Amino acid sequence: DSIQNAVNDAAGGTPGVVLVAQGTFVYSGGATDQYGYIIDAIEDVSLYGSFSDEDWDKRDVTVYPTILQDTRTTSNGSQSTASPYRVINIAAGISSATILDGFEIWIAPITGGPSTPSACAFFISNASPVIRNNIIRSYDIINGSSVNIMGIRLITGGNPQISNNIINLGSMT
Repeated sequence: DSIQNAVNDAAGGTPGVVLVAQGTFVYSGGATDQYGYIIDAIEDVSLYGSFSDEDWDKRDVTVYPTILQDTRTTSNGSQSTASPYRVINIAAGISSATILDGFEIWIAPITGGPSTPSACAFFISNASPVIRNNIIRSYDIINGSSVNIMGIRLITGGNPQISNNIINLGSMT
């Protein structure tokens, strides 16, 4: 089962909580899959990652990482900074009742496309979630490629609470 299925199942219960054990969850949609992502947040459903898969009392993002990894490498050209590839999508209306905590997130390693493509870990559009205790990473960018890599992209308002995250974006090689 997928994390998204668990999020969907938790919706409707107030509040919903999804606990995710260590492991790697990969998204590898094609270049034309503009809006593919691993998680599409739902209001009042919180996600907590990095639990031991053997002992749910143990939780640590560096010891038991829950890795969300986007492996798309090319863009169809429509992934601008206003609409980038994203690992976690947080749409309008999501409030601080939705918490995303304890994940290691790898941004898509896009090397190019017909225009200047973009990718991010969190895409927040007019929403106010709580984002904390995450590690956001990107791959190195190949010299000469026109790519925008963003850890957290906030667009058209909102007031997210962002704390205790590590953002380690790659370098230009």
